[in-house]
Amino acid sequence: AAAHRWDTEKVKEAPPVDLQFGYYPSKNHMRVLADIHGLPAGSKPETVTALVRERPSGKEVEAIDFPLDRFKDGKQELAFDLPPLNGLYQITVRASGGAMKTAEASKDFERQVFPWESSTAGQEGTVYPPFTPIFLKQNTLSTVLRAYQLNDAGLIDQVAATNANTQVTKDVLAGPMRYHVRAGGRDIPCTAEPMRVVSSASDTATLAGKLSAGPLTGSWVDHWDYDGTAKVELTLQPTNGQAIDELTLEIPLRSDVAQLIHANSDRIRAPVAQAVPPGEGIVWDGSKVACDEFIKNFCPYVYLGDANRGLCWFAENDRNWGWNAATPNLDVFRQGDQVILRVHLINQPTVITAARTITYGLLATPIKPRLNPNTNPNWWHYRFYRDSYRLLGTDINWFGNHSCGTVYPAGQDMHLWEMLSRGSKEKIPDSEVAAFAEYGAKYYKDYGADKVKLFQDHAKLNLRRNLNFNMIFYYNRASCPELPEFETFKDEWSLDDYRTLDKSNSRDEIKVIPSKSFVDYNLYWNDKSFDIGNNKGVYWDNWFIAPSFNTEMTDAYRASDGHVVPAAGIWAMREQAKRTFVMMNERKMTPIVFPHITSFACLPMLSFATAHYEWEWKYSEGDVQDRFSREYLQLVTIGQQAGTWPVPLSDQLQLANDPWTQRTFTAVRMLHELDGYGGFDTAKALLKPAVAMLERPTTIAYHYWEDRPMPARCVNADIPLLVYSDPGKEALLVACSYATADASADFAVDWAALGLEASSTVTDAETGRPIALQNGHLVVPIKKHDLCLVRIEPAKPKD
Repeated sequence: AAAHRWDTEKVKEAPPVDLQFGYYPSKNHMRVLADIHGLPAGSKPETVTALVRERPSGKEVEAIDFPLDRFKDGKQELAFDLPPLNGLYQITVRASGGAMKTAEASKDFERQVFPWESSTAGQEGTVYPPFTPIFLKQNTLSTVLRAYQLNDAGLIDQVAATNANTQVTKDVLAGPMRYHVRAGGRDIPCTAEPMRVVSSASDTATLAGKLSAGPLTGSWVDHWDYDGTAKVELTLQPTNGQAIDELTLEIPLRSDVAQLIHANSDRIRAPVAQAVPPGEGIVWDGSKVACDEFIKNFCPYVYLGDANRGLCWFAENDRNWGWNAATPNLDVFRQGDQVILRVHLINQPTVITAARTITYGLLATPIKPRLNPNTNPNWWHYRFYRDSYRLLGTDINWFGNHSCGTVYPAGQDMHLWEMLSRGSKEKIPDSEVAAFAEYGAKYYKDYGADKVKLFQDHAKLNLRRNLNFNMIFYYNRASCPELPEFETFKDEWSLDDYRTLDKSNSRDEIKVIPSKSFVDYNLYWNDKSFDIGNNKGVYWDNWFIAPSFNTEMTDAYRASDGHVVPAAGIWAMREQAKRTFVMMNERKMTPIVFPHITSFACLPMLSFATAHYEWEWKYSEGDVQDRFSREYLQLVTIGQQAGTWPVPLSDQLQLANDPWTQRTFTAVRMLHELDGYGGFDTAKALLKPAVAMLERPTTIAYHYWEDRPMPARCVNADIPLLVYSDPGKEALLVACSYATADASADFAVDWAALGLEASSTVTDAETGRPIALQNGHLVVPIKKHDLCLVRIEPAKPKD
């Protein structure tokens, strides 16, 4: 596939005529690449024609001639529209005329029409909680938890961001965002005309304006969504032969906010998630992200901030930039009390000869509070665990075809989902379970006895174990060749630029682009899963950047040297999440939108998620404190920036049942309020006092990373605390050791902040052992990487 994408494949004996094509059913559109470089020497066709015909009748649907003077190295692409199709077809490229013998090549394709096409599900403009409508007044645009002060260059002067837990509001930027322009060896100030409002509604706002800097002139359009994301389209006009040396987007953040950095490219388990390095000048740059198929030296996503607030920048690729690919596309520059993100849109002499549009995204955080449909502000804590949600992964558990790429039951047989639903509500007799296992086997027998056994084992398991659980179906950012929908839509969905997969009954997982047709298809079957299968949510595997080389359906583009520059796919994945969130709200469901982020918390892709799955990484690699840094946990795991429930996978492999390892798992999990079932029986016992306190709406949770005073702290900074306080009634200290040796946890307590007295009754919540004050402090021995729970209650009156 890589060789095909980059046009480096060499054919020893090329056929006289060859072709590649892509057919895009939802657009009634086709692209055909004709290759006639294999014609015998001296052959000069008078016509080269692309013909679309019905099969098997041969009836002509369309015929388009290639202009002969536009072939380059024997190749030329034509793009054309087709009438709506339905059936079997063939695309042919034919070279003929003159003294040469007619030569042609043909390929088949299919068009089947499906009931889900052109769906409008999830596209209404209603703003659902926890989001609030956009409020635009003069140059201030407000969304939930943030107020953006905008400037006439289409950028942001300031963001006032509010921590949803503490309600503390703080500015993010150290100064206005700006464009820095350099031309003719000198810096040129950028001026702008007054911003104008193109449109404004509760869910979207479109703003526009013009700017100039010497020979550089342009216009901008910002499209704001109600989650606070801005899609910036900067259009640069021709420079009349003058070169622009530099065009840099500069985003100055406060150094007390921009303490951490999270960035990634397309390698799923190699994120940058760390403290911003110290020092002056350039302290980090985009070359540091690990990259496989994506653009070298190009960081498509970066977040700067802390666990409470910050800002991210993102882009699909460098389309229409003037960027020197031998240099990092962005860097982080420290200057005094500012940490400046510098994005190098142009960093080599560039003469603009035709209008070009550069597109990127901006999003300040926190994006939203966690979903909270009732009056208890603690509703979200451990909601996945407390409400007994269960992920059915992979699709064999809900009786799909076990490809990790389908969205409906095998054979589209709704009886499979009806039985699954029944098993979640009642105990099905053994005889019926056995009969069901035999009934469904027919959908797997063509793939061998082992696949039949796999289905039957999972059928018996899933008709039993899901009783009284809220099931969430596993889906994937993928499809598979066996499915008729994929055969029709594979050129819209696949990551390649032309068709590379022949028709087959393979059940291989094929990663896809969440194009509109793919989302329509998913939502149609998601809807049926809710109605028929008693499914309560939508989980997606592989929610990270998988570069797309599809120039028709994404922002991938063909560079001047002919190779395809891929697109990151961030906007498309965000749109799938948003439409799913809206559709579930349209159904009046709790919108359980649940991507598996696998070490990359790309915030614009998580805006409309309810929960996220994480920690498919570092299984059984010793104590959990050594697996994940606290910086990583704050940036990727805890979900505070996106407003999602954090659900780590349970540990696996050789230490999965080791009591000590699972105790360290529980320690890290409880300190950071990570949901799910990790830690197994160890966690169940230790979670009880925390869950009991969270049932009370008066309980306040204090996290060590938040921007308010803690009512208790450990003198040893390597033993951070989570404090639950029901003022005047009870407090629970959850301490997790990151120390390198056994230690004494020395807790200083602000008794007034807890509404309690120093004479309170203090016990070890796990053992019930009393804990006495020592010089005004609570001192508890704690083993390396262990946890301790300290309960504080008013002293009982003496008889």
